[in-house]
Amino acid sequence: DYSTIQKAIELVSVQLKDKKLLFIALGDIDSRQMIGDVEIRYLSHVNSPEVMAQYYQAADIYLHASKAESFGLVLVEAQACGTPVIATSVGGIPDTIKHEITGFLSQPEDPEDMASKIVQLLSNNDLMESMGKNASQFAKANFGVDQMIASYLSFYQEILSEKE
Repeated sequence: DYSTIQKAIELVSVQLKDKKLLFIALGDIDSRQMIGDVEIRYLSHVNSPEVMAQYYQAADIYLHASKAESFGLVLVEAQACGTPVIATSVGGIPDTIKHEITGFLSQPEDPEDMASKIVQLLSNNDLMESMGKNASQFAKANFGVDQMIASYLSFYQEILSEKE
């Protein structure tokens, strides 16, 4: 739902007109757009996990406005890199973000709600830093390889025990 993000950026550009803001949209054709004084840079798809991690680490916030989502792996990846996430509260997304601790959940198709959360984070460096640290710890504790393997083994064990 890129239109929600774009409308949220328009609102943020008015509310934070004294800040120089740059938004990066990965996975598109290389181009540039200005909304007021805010720049949106569209960059082509990134194949390298290492380069993708560098983008996450360089970002102050990761935005994600889905209308439907089964899990949200990119949200976990961003958090693992210490980036707070603002994402719509749909599907499996609430399982990947701890609202007001690792980021914010916003209402789907509500650019005003998303914009208010962007402004809240960009206006409070301590909150952004705290959420980034919490996000990294949460992602590693709940979605790390060891945790995922243990969860799968537990699930398979449960299924096998039901067949007996």
